[in-house]
Amino acid sequence: MRTLAGVSGLSPQHLNRLYNSVFGEKPIDYLWRLRVRRGAYLLRHTGMQISQIAYQTGFKTPNHFSRKIRERYHMTPRKLRETKWRGHGAV
Repeated sequence: MRTLAGVSGLSPQHLNRLYNSVFGEKPIDYLWRLRVRRGAYLLRHTGMQISQIAYQTGFKTPNHFSRKIRERYHMTPRKLRETKWRGHGAV
């Protein structure tokens, strides 16, 4: 945010407020949503270890990644991975 704020000539706080007023969410919430979506894709389409996916998608710990996956998809990363192999739905 500091980089974007610097480029735009706005303070980070003001940029956050503007973003939230236009898109209805905080920029950080958008970032987490993208990371979770990418992680879910990797779970379903690769054989990478869950911890590798967590780190590759920007999570500091696999536990945080797992918690966000459970919040979004209502299942564990392992269970989400299994849905691909059974041929259920897309991410």
